[in-house]
Amino acid sequence: MRIFNRMNFTSSGRNRTADPVRLALIALSMLLVPSASAQNDVLPLGSALPMATASVTLSDGSKTTLNSLAGSTATVVVFWSNKCPWCSKMESRMSDFLSGLDRAAVSVILVNSNDPAAFPAESASENNAIASRFKVPYIGDESAALMKAFGASRAPHFYVFDKDKTLVYYGSFDDSPGDESNVQIKYVADAVSAVQAGKAVAVSDTKAFGCLIKQRQ
Repeated sequence: MRIFNRMNFTSSGRNRTADPVRLALIALSMLLVPSASAQNDVLPLGSALPMATASVTLSDGSKTTLNSLAGSTATVVVFWSNKCPWCSKMESRMSDFLSGLDRAAVSVILVNSNDPAAFPAESASENNAIASRFKVPYIGDESAALMKAFGASRAPHFYVFDKDKTLVYYGSFDDSPGDESNVQIKYVADAVSAVQAGKAVAVSDTKAFGCLIKQRQ
């Protein structure tokens, strides 16, 4: 994706992009904008919940399956990161969202596919602290098997499944990842509400916006 289509020069002809701050901003923008190739691998709408019966490990060390964790009317799977600033920006919104849910009917499951050996903040103990704060199950996906099955590339990355465990939405949490005060459309909350009401999801896919998942090499 082309971020800039021309070079900017000062009146003296010096390339302004040589400024370290500008270079840093350009690099950051390129990291945060999802590439087309990354989006092409996302689990297609209408797909069944991937790896539903495979054994997964929760932050407290116990074993379970996605099927066992699924809600009776909707399941939201969220690829998360404990160190990503874009996930940090979502924490209050996530708390508000979770507080309004019937947890028996709607299940929210966090997944961390980052390499905990390279990034200690992504360790099981840190996952457990997040799980306790949100009161949700948090899976450590150290092999990145879930990440690959879902086609997730960034954190946060949200997937909503209906009562039949069929994918009805994937992408961003809302339309203003960087500023909660500017939110106009709550994609995930709207998708869950539609599923619970037996209606079609109005917006079924958006681009995930966040930090690249750093899987174990």
